[in-house]
Amino acid sequence: MLQQLGKQLHGCEQLHTLYLEKVQSFHPDGSVSEILPDELVTAIGTLKSLSYLVVKSEWDKPCLSPAQCDILCRGLFQLNNLDFLDLSSNSLGEHVQYITQAINAWQQKPHLRILNLTRCKLSSTVAGRLLKALADRCHMLYILYLAINDLGGQIAALTSQTLPHLRYLYLHRCNLQSADGHALATAIQLKNLPQLQDVTVGSLCTESIAAILRAALCHHRRELSIRIDGCEVSMAPLQPYLCTVTSTDTGVMLQALAIGCSRLKTIELTDHDLAAQISALTLQKSPLLRKLQFRNCNLQQADGYALAAAIQEDRLPQLEELYFSDNPSLDDEGVAAALCTALVHHNGSKSLKLDHYLSMGYSCVALQRGALKLENHGLCYTVRGVVQALSTSGHQLMEIDLSYNDLGGQIKKITSKTQHFIAFL
Repeated sequence: MLQQLGKQLHGCEQLHTLYLEKVQSFHPDGSVSEILPDELVTAIGTLKSLSYLVVKSEWDKPCLSPAQCDILCRGLFQLNNLDFLDLSSNSLGEHVQYITQAINAWQQKPHLRILNLTRCKLSSTVAGRLLKALADRCHMLYILYLAINDLGGQIAALTSQTLPHLRYLYLHRCNLQSADGHALATAIQLKNLPQLQDVTVGSLCTESIAAILRAALCHHRRELSIRIDGCEVSMAPLQPYLCTVTSTDTGVMLQALAIGCSRLKTIELTDHDLAAQISALTLQKSPLLRKLQFRNCNLQQADGYALAAAIQEDRLPQLEELYFSDNPSLDDEGVAAALCTALVHHNGSKSLKLDHYLSMGYSCVALQRGALKLENHGLCYTVRGVVQALSTSGHQLMEIDLSYNDLGGQIKKITSKTQHFIAFL
């Protein structure tokens, strides 16, 4: 049947779309093959009006033989109206050179907007030539899938020129080098990828990640989602700078944020294991950071003390909101005291709120212009921590509001060291 279809399609001038995926060929002897018949593969190169072409293999079941890969790639010379090309999971290898030659040979400006060559066994050299052809000629390119190929050291060939419409770039598991990360960062900085919205680049060194994040925050003008080695960072530069990290292992990402993201105003991290890693984020000064959220991040007591030290040592001078809900290891009087002491030492002209939710209760300690207020429901360790902090640092406050809290036996500890405030107890 497919052999007959190939003969019928040969030279057809009206066909605009051809989609071949999970196709089986039934032979006269009763056998079944996943490989497309030669007649059909050869016919593809004669369909000059074709704009949408998918010849897609499954991961473990190629639909093209090595010889057919050669025939198909050579046939693309005639298909200069292609808008969508998906040849993913075919072992194209060195035959991709013919796709490159076809792009360079198309007489009119290429219409190609979506190209998918995922898992096509591209070598670094062949990929470099393809990327240069795409940058030189395919200025309408919108989505580019090149994942699971060897692109090491070749990304600059794509990003050295402006691709004004490229929004989605998928380069994970591509053996990317440090130079590739910096090439992408430079492209973002020079606005060579002005519409970039979603990029996946796989594993990179911390310095490269930091360079990409810094370029995106300082120079990109669109909302941008970056996935690097299992981490995802979403940024909206035209709004208050926002970074939402979602991952199971964000240690490297936290280091990169600390190195390269001094312009961030908000960092939200939810459902991660960040145990004993917060110091990587707070060691350097973040002059604009206003909101930090660590929800269900397995924070340990060391992380609580690291946050307290960063606040007290003025490394987070603009911080206004700190959320650390659902981190049971922070249910500690010493941590609460350290955080509250840091809060009291925080610039009195600013506002700072510590919010903490747990299954057994909720607490919020807020400082605003020298006035401290504790709202606590069920977390007795927070009361003790606040009292301990006030007993040593309460004299710096103008007002303390501890209404509706269980302070049995605690008043003397507060008033023995505090004189210059009005207390509403």
